[in-house]
Amino acid sequence: MASALEVSSFTEDLVCPVCLDLFKNPRMLPCGHSFCAPCLKACIPTGQHQGLCPKCRVPFKPQHLAANWALRSLADKARLLKLDEGLPTGAGASWCFCTEHEEPLKLFCSQDEAPICVICRDLPQHRGHDFLPIKNAVQEYQEKLKACLGTLESNLTSTTEKQEHQEENKVKLEVCVQDLLDHISMGFEGLHQVLREKEQNMKETVKTMKEANLAEMEESLKDLREDVEFCNETLARTRAALEGTDPITFLSGIKDLMER
Repeated sequence: MASALEVSSFTEDLVCPVCLDLFKNPRMLPCGHSFCAPCLKACIPTGQHQGLCPKCRVPFKPQHLAANWALRSLADKARLLKLDEGLPTGAGASWCFCTEHEEPLKLFCSQDEAPICVICRDLPQHRGHDFLPIKNAVQEYQEKLKACLGTLESNLTSTTEKQEHQEENKVKLEVCVQDLLDHISMGFEGLHQVLREKEQNMKETVKTMKEANLAEMEESLKDLREDVEFCNETLARTRAALEGTDPITFLSGIKDLMER
């Protein structure tokens, strides 16, 4: 026969973490966690179109959430077997037993803020503490949590609005930066075109100057070559005259030689 701890371990998996009762019409979120359909509805702030998983805080949208038929079937069977009768009303998650004494956790220690069994209550570490029945403790803390809901929902709405605003600003920044980059590229493309044209014009000017200078230099070289040829010829005739021995021949050609 299964022990109390074994039964507790089995039933623990059939308890909704939100309402602390056996699952009713459980729905599975995209993150894999399951909760009662009414509990999920309560997790969505007023005016919002999505909620956060009570366990892992992953966002979810309530539309078209898959029913967890296996979990629903097991929870229904647990009810038929009356496995939830040992639980304090409205506290299904307390369907647990003290791991030290294997006694039902029927009390809640206000100082330690933890469920305990009747044996734990009489131990020295709990001496002088205040205790509540689990049912009363659940009601008390539910009221405290309900009192915080308005603030939490307001904070969520405010934070969500800030997040959306920041995301919009991010998109605007990306668009603005891309426009600026495109504008810079277009501007520099125009500058590059102007520079390329200026470069080409300067090259053409240099080439024109080169052609003009080369033509002038060629003309000058032509004259210089003629001068060199004339000088060589004159030099040769002068040497020939000096080397001659006939005075008449020397003097006959002296006029033409001197005129050079």
